[in-house]
Amino acid sequence: MNLTNVDQIVNAVLYQDHILYPYRSSARKGRRQPFTPGRLYPDYYCVAQNGPELCMMQTECLLRCHTDYPILNVRVRFLHPAWREIQMHAPMHGPFSVVTEREYRVVPEIVVGGKLYQTWQEALEREVTISPISLHDGDRLTVVHGFRISAWGEVEPIGNVEKENRAILVRRQEALEGSVEIAASPLSARCFRISVRVRNETPVPSNDFANRDAVSMRTFAATHAILNTEGAEFISMTNPPADSAPFINSCENIGAWPVLIDGEENRQRDTMLASSVLLPDYPQVSPESRADALNADELDEAIELREMSIAAAEKREIGEDNSSDCRCGTIRSLLPHQIQKISGARRDWAAAEDFFVHPKPVASAVRNGVEIKAGDRVRIAPPNHSDVLDLMLAGRIVTVESLEQDAEQRIQLSVALLDKPGHDTSLLRQSEHRFMYGLDEIEPLTNSLV
Repeated sequence: MNLTNVDQIVNAVLYQDHILYPYRSSARKGRRQPFTPGRLYPDYYCVAQNGPELCMMQTECLLRCHTDYPILNVRVRFLHPAWREIQMHAPMHGPFSVVTEREYRVVPEIVVGGKLYQTWQEALEREVTISPISLHDGDRLTVVHGFRISAWGEVEPIGNVEKENRAILVRRQEALEGSVEIAASPLSARCFRISVRVRNETPVPSNDFANRDAVSMRTFAATHAILNTEGAEFISMTNPPADSAPFINSCENIGAWPVLIDGEENRQRDTMLASSVLLPDYPQVSPESRADALNADELDEAIELREMSIAAAEKREIGEDNSSDCRCGTIRSLLPHQIQKISGARRDWAAAEDFFVHPKPVASAVRNGVEIKAGDRVRIAPPNHSDVLDLMLAGRIVTVESLEQDAEQRIQLSVALLDKPGHDTSLLRQSEHRFMYGLDEIEPLTNSLV
């Protein structure tokens, strides 16, 4: 395993979407809580809310052993939210004193000595490393590793503390608790199903359930796991060999998907990355990137364009003090020819064709005993659970433009409206006026009904 290559990939995943734009504190869309995929909320909070949030991430994959005692190494990484608050002291006389709720209040921002300081949410990287696990051939095992990260905080004065209008910068983090459960189940001779389950078990007072900030501070963000083995190899979950298909189907992945990383040229299979970011096997950080958090993709280009379009006053508001915005800080330091490389890079996607499943055209399909092909007319008949657009189009007569089979072997019909509005643009084959429907969402028409 090449640690340098692996760390570049996992760092890009760690900061994916954490800083999407260089927001300023006055922007409503705001800087308070960056959206980060792979968020694990406290389990008690998720149960009490009965909502869609996840408190657990589960990764399952296959491991084929080459020795009698292979070794499995597991690391879990995530971002730990932290508040960075600017607090102002009430006017009074005397030396700088300790922070108390009575004396200080949080303010959105303050300018001291020509430098802008702002209140927002940052994040620190956390890593949980599990001791190497020895897999005995044919033995089932389970290892549970609990961990706790203590609460943390620091206070530092801003500017001249002897002046009457004094300010301080406060950074604080809540304590986190969680567990990593690793299980190895033998499936056949020298083949294991490996399961890694990460759970957020951080306590949250019930009176804080409605406080978004309080819950966010106890959340694991951008959670992912790195699995490495010695004396064995992982089997690709994306492109598995045919004889592994039954075992692959028995694996259940929740909130993450494992892919092989490191060594695309040699096709090494000793390291897997499981994250909420959808990746192909052997993802690579673009050579044009100047930092681990940059991947020369559309996000970097969006940041670049945003940086070029904002006014000078907005740039000042963003400030040089936003050191935690690693993406924005790196883009801000790029030279013109480096920006051009990010925007103009081209890739040969042939190697990724196996990862992307393209729809397959089909000549015809049968619905209610009637064969349907391109050029036929059908009536839209959505089921009761359809969305509002389908209900608005219910009963419309449409022309079938094409039939395709998707990745789940279902037949989809691309149709164009015949009756107004949109009849003329539909005939021009404009994509925005064509719709996709499944066979169960249309009714065939006989010639006598047309």
